[in-house]
Amino acid sequence: MDYLETWLIFYNEAKNLALLTIAKNCSESIKQGVTKDFVYFDTIDLPRDTTAITIFRDPYDRWISGTVEYFAYPDSKRDLPTSERGVQLNLQQWLNREPVPWDYHTSLQSTVYNYSNLDLKPYWFCNSVLEDINKDYNCFDKIFVTHQEKLRKKYKKIVRGFIDKNQKVIESKLSTLYDADYKFFNTLKFVNRNVATCF
Repeated sequence: MDYLETWLIFYNEAKNLALLTIAKNCSESIKQGVTKDFVYFDTIDLPRDTTAITIFRDPYDRWISGTVEYFAYPDSKRDLPTSERGVQLNLQQWLNREPVPWDYHTSLQSTVYNYSNLDLKPYWFCNSVLEDINKDYNCFDKIFVTHQEKLRKKYKKIVRGFIDKNQKVIESKLSTLYDADYKFFNTLKFVNRNVATCF
């Protein structure tokens, strides 16, 4: 991939407990709310058998959210058009080629980290997921809820409109793109949800 993947790991050495964040999966809320006994861990080489809490999200829903992010907040290194027509042209170009992630907001969740040798505690993305994690591990001082501002709402409407017109093709593309994620999720036992109800 030709983009920078930016991931944050927070580690509590006393508990050998880590929060492995994934973009668009409550990562900003985790960053703002995690207790002070967790420190930013600047390497992915966690101690063996670390209890690793990770939030996973349905790839289709995450792609929508990540696509909105990509167009609403363009990185300074690229020059994307911000008009509605410009966004539609970019989406159409994406649709006409082999499906790839836009950037780290839409990359595969199953390959973000090497989950082997970790005591993985997977949680499924939902409205109460941070409360569920805090109840189990007491790792947040405060539960932050992010809200959609006007700019994000504008681009969500554009992206949703494009999806509505091309739903079957987009679903097929995303099914191919995120096949590894869906297979990986089916191997997990989610702490807060029966995997059979996730898909």
